[in-house]
Amino acid sequence: MQEVFEKAKLSQPSIIVIDDLEFCDWNSNSEKEISVLKEFLQSMYDRESRVIVLVISSTPWNINPAVRKIFKRRFHIPLPDKEKRIEILRDAFRNSSIQDDEIEEISTKCDGYSYADLMCVVRDSQMNIIRNALMATNNSFNISLNALSQPTKSDVIKSLQTIKSSVTIQEEAKHLQFQQDFYPGSSAQFHEYIKFSI
Repeated sequence: MQEVFEKAKLSQPSIIVIDDLEFCDWNSNSEKEISVLKEFLQSMYDRESRVIVLVISSTPWNINPAVRKIFKRRFHIPLPDKEKRIEILRDAFRNSSIQDDEIEEISTKCDGYSYADLMCVVRDSQMNIIRNALMATNNSFNISLNALSQPTKSDVIKSLQTIKSSVTIQEEAKHLQFQQDFYPGSSAQFHEYIKFSI
């Protein structure tokens, strides 16, 4: 960990990204975990001012309070609204025959889906093409590439029947409540904060 911070120091301005910090067992009493915690805290306190540490967490309330209090700002990234979902799906299906009005209809059915959820739908709709081709050839794996095409609206709708949102309304509300409790007033746009900090 110290090596990462040293490299960031040498190449500053720089950003260190730590994903899923909550999966570290910060509350463990083992010597190894305590050593990692101490090393992380020391690295954070000793870092240069132009080294930004960005932590990504889906359950920030599970992060050790000693670690959490180091981070003075928190940026809640909400689930994509309908306009953003349309943008994501339009880009994902840009080479398909799915029309804009169909994209809008699909996005309405994806209310509450995260970006990762939408990508699961996209990938599964592409797999539907292979499944259909296998059925048409009696499960023969000797499929011509010409038999494979881009997903259609029906492929996507079929995927939506099995792939549901991984985020509940209660979880989204918990994120908002957490920010209000621990980071009130921290609502600046993330890109503006990074630009100002660097």
